[in-house]
Amino acid sequence: MDGTYERNAGLAGLGRVCVLISALAGAPVLAEEGGSHTVPLSMGELDPDALDAARRYYAMPSMQGLSAARHDPRVIAHRVEKSLPDGIMTDDQRDELIRMAVEELSSTKEERDATTIRVLAHVYTAEELEALIAFEQTDAGRRIAEKRPIYSVLIKEATASLRRDALRRIVERMTGIQTEPEQ
Repeated sequence: MDGTYERNAGLAGLGRVCVLISALAGAPVLAEEGGSHTVPLSMGELDPDALDAARRYYAMPSMQGLSAARHDPRVIAHRVEKSLPDGIMTDDQRDELIRMAVEELSSTKEERDATTIRVLAHVYTAEELEALIAFEQTDAGRRIAEKRPIYSVLIKEATASLRRDALRRIVERMTGIQTEPEQ
């Protein structure tokens, strides 16, 4: 055999891994269309006052810090790398997958920011967003808001091993490739 089957099987497995990475490396999972937590896709479906307040809240330094952290190539690379189980691809494949993930995910800032604003306007009322803005303008609110990006990175890091273990089990179930859990 010339290795074509093994290469193609490896590429197919790698494709499945890419899909899993996006699901497990921090991509949100929403309810089915029409479910109670489906986010409206257009701005026109949202309360204009809530949308205005969401834009102002998202423009605050703490929220911009979260956005910057989400799109930092180092953070993305680290998050994707931590989500990958060992033993399912070569080091070169792993490096290439991480490089591609950084390239793709880094380029989503505008779309992700717009989505975040829509989600804020969907989840919170204008009154609630105004209260968040007012709170962040107090001394305690500023201190809490300054810590939000740090908290966000640390909680994702702390839960990365859970995602990695789940991904390892999924890959084992899909491919039959057995890997050892990290210690």
